[in-house]
Amino acid sequence: MKKRTLFLVIFLFSFINIAVASQQKIQLYKELNYGMSKNDVLNKYQLESNPQNNSELYGYNQKFLDFEWDMLLTFDSDEKLESVYLETKFDENANKFTSLMSALGKNFSAVYIANDDKNIDLFYIVKTKGNIVCQKIVEDFMMESFDSSSSLNIISINNESLQQTLKTANSYIDLLQKSPLNTRQAEIIIQSYEDGSFTLAVEFSAPKMLIQKMQSKTYEQF
Repeated sequence: MKKRTLFLVIFLFSFINIAVASQQKIQLYKELNYGMSKNDVLNKYQLESNPQNNSELYGYNQKFLDFEWDMLLTFDSDEKLESVYLETKFDENANKFTSLMSALGKNFSAVYIANDDKNIDLFYIVKTKGNIVCQKIVEDFMMESFDSSSSLNIISINNESLQQTLKTANSYIDLLQKSPLNTRQAEIIIQSYEDGSFTLAVEFSAPKMLIQKMQSKTYEQF
């Protein structure tokens, strides 16, 4: 990924004790909750069906963080909402990216990062080597990704779920296995193309619910 802008993102991994009431709904994005029916979604948003894929709805020019985004919603076979994906063009000054990171940083913490060539379990590094070492690793990884990689993925988990598993989990995968059912995940995706353009995307999902659903299907097969 060629470097288009000169900026450095510093991740602050501060795990703060937060008292959280139990949630019955898993909020993915604004008024969209995990498991919401397709009909209920269509009552809230003006979206179009994908004629080639009945499990998707999409819409253009959706307002998010004062920018315009294209939105893609994915549903399961029962037409229940599984994930919300938002994508926009990466602007020259990285205003959209920094705004997105700032907004997510209020409720989420980065736990995993990857590019074309390698991936880093940030949760494991914080647990074993501390925040300062992790921040340095992230800084170097980010600059390397923008210089030579065509993609960059940053996975974050909501702070409430992190608090419940911080002492017992040792890695990102272990975190997902031990996290509560209402865990929320936000994945930032930056992609570059041959014409020099970039896209910025974020996908909101409920990873523990998806894992449980996959496990139940596996048990049914046996």
